[in-house]
Amino acid sequence: MIGISLAIYGISMALVQGGLLRYMVRWVGERSTVIWGLGFDFVAFGILAFITSGNLALALIPIAALGAVVQPALQGLMSRAVADNQQGELQGVMTAAHALSMVISPLMMTATFAVFSDRDTAYYLPGAPFLLALVLMVIGTAVFLRSRSSVT
Repeated sequence: MIGISLAIYGISMALVQGGLLRYMVRWVGERSTVIWGLGFDFVAFGILAFITSGNLALALIPIAALGAVVQPALQGLMSRAVADNQQGELQGVMTAAHALSMVISPLMMTATFAVFSDRDTAYYLPGAPFLLALVLMVIGTAVFLRSRSSVT
């Protein structure tokens, strides 16, 4: 089942980033693509936090994969917001932030899962890491929406 879910996710991501992304950016622009992608993530994470059916989780994978438009569209916006001689710095900062998130995220999510999946906990909710991710995305979205870049 894990192999099937990873295959579905990989195929869905390839279709989204290899095909849908360029059309979506053309149709609605990069800023709106980011917002739409975050919306898909909100829906997927909100549902994944509470479902108990593996089949329903598999069915949600294509919706979750639609959130893959966020990172490339956001990167495009940021790239156009800085001067040509600052592109390397921008890429370095983005790579460092991504690397830091790859260290911190598993620690936060596994600790959250451990706390909320213990049968003796007051609030048994094994999907709590998805809610934590959702809360962090809401905060990031609020920051994004408040930003008024000249690049749209």
